[in-house]
Amino acid sequence: MHNNQLKEIINSIKNEKWHKRGTWNQNVLIHEICAEGEMTKFQKKIGHPFKKTKQFYYENDYFDLEKEWNALDKKICIEYKKDKNYLNKYAKDCLKRGEYVINFSKGYRKIRPKKLSNDDLSKKIIELIEEIKKYTPFMFSMHLVDEFLSRKFYELLNKYTKKNKLSKSEYFEYETALTLPARKIFALEERLDMLRIAIAAKKISEIDKKVLSKIKKHTQKYGWMSIPNFGNLPLEESFFLRKLKNIMKEDYKMEYDKIVNNEISLRKKQKELMKKIKDDGNFGLIAQAVQTFGFLRSFRVDTPFIAFHNAWDLVREITWRLGIKTIEIRDLSSREIKLALENRIDYKDLIKKRKNNLLGIAIADERYELFGEETDKVVPYINFPKDEVKGNIFKGQTAFPGIITGTAKVLNSPEEIIKVSKGDIIVVSMTDPNYIHAMEKASAFITEQGGILCHAAIISREMKKPCIIGTKIATKVLHDGDLVEVDADKGIVKILGKG
Repeated sequence: MHNNQLKEIINSIKNEKWHKRGTWNQNVLIHEICAEGEMTKFQKKIGHPFKKTKQFYYENDYFDLEKEWNALDKKICIEYKKDKNYLNKYAKDCLKRGEYVINFSKGYRKIRPKKLSNDDLSKKIIELIEEIKKYTPFMFSMHLVDEFLSRKFYELLNKYTKKNKLSKSEYFEYETALTLPARKIFALEERLDMLRIAIAAKKISEIDKKVLSKIKKHTQKYGWMSIPNFGNLPLEESFFLRKLKNIMKEDYKMEYDKIVNNEISLRKKQKELMKKIKDDGNFGLIAQAVQTFGFLRSFRVDTPFIAFHNAWDLVREITWRLGIKTIEIRDLSSREIKLALENRIDYKDLIKKRKNNLLGIAIADERYELFGEETDKVVPYINFPKDEVKGNIFKGQTAFPGIITGTAKVLNSPEEIIKVSKGDIIVVSMTDPNYIHAMEKASAFITEQGGILCHAAIISREMKKPCIIGTKIATKVLHDGDLVEVDADKGIVKILGKG
């Protein structure tokens, strides 16, 4: 990149204040999908109400302009005041568009990539990426909806609690029942399906052809759960077979009955409480929106990777012809994939360089990927948000109550879940399906990001494990081996001893 271009980028960002949206595996392809999908031109195509002009990612953290974030948050409040059913209408649009993307991608299962020319391969992958881009505005705005609904829900729940003199246990009963998603998220559905397979198998020695057939179908349905942001390759049958064998060493029938009966009980309680709050101002409408978006917040992240999983044979064929690792497709944009298949760029050198100090910036409709010295020249001009850390106590928001003491395990990426042992306390910026196996082992969760609808909050309520979300600083002040008390009744984390 020319020095003049770098100067233009620096001048465009140096006086800006930024809002950290979240932390997840960042790469060139995901940045293209997020940036181009969220910027104005694609929003106009689908009639999306939100507009953005600048964003960037660095060291897996994703940032938006603080003033735009606040303005969009305000816009949701205004739209909601004008039309109390605004969020429920928006939810229907989000679900409809996501289901379209998934159904569109199912057609890729029928494609025989080996028979396609390089030109046809690039056309097919670009076609899929363009459809996913049209969905990404919903992915971005869901963070804002989460923040709005979290504020509104707890404001109304606290008012209702005071008015009706609810006890502490009644308060948590209302919170747990009213925030139960309208539909079970895929990560939890996968666990139930595995338990059903275990029940069908009965004994490890009885893993016959029928059971193996069920594992094959299970892999086709849930293999995408390790793909988010191209962090890993899809899960294979051998993984789920090992998981099945581990499950069958436990009382899997009791676990299955417990999950099913708990859901039946919660659904019944939810129905009962929804009747009680129906005429209490807007509480009923907000609770309904929380339940709807509780599913959608996970669904909107899962959708692109279910789509990529459906097209994985195509991805594998492209990378095989290019002579690169399958996962390295994430280091090229859709245009660069096309140019690579046409042998018009030195894509291997590009991939190698992008593994070092990558910084992705989007300004209006322009997108830049910087690396190495280019990044070093720009980063000093970025005003990163600063987090305050005081003493050995910090706070967040309760997602599920309970008090527990355990050993902290800080996870900076899904690859680190292997260090989690039974009873550990997971500390992470935010969770996604990649973390589910570690969450099953953990005794409690602490996150930096997220609100009432986030993945960690939903999983904690389903698993009945103490969880504190939205701490902002957890991964910065906690370290592996620290002895930690999670007081999720009060939303407080105490560091009892350094590891």
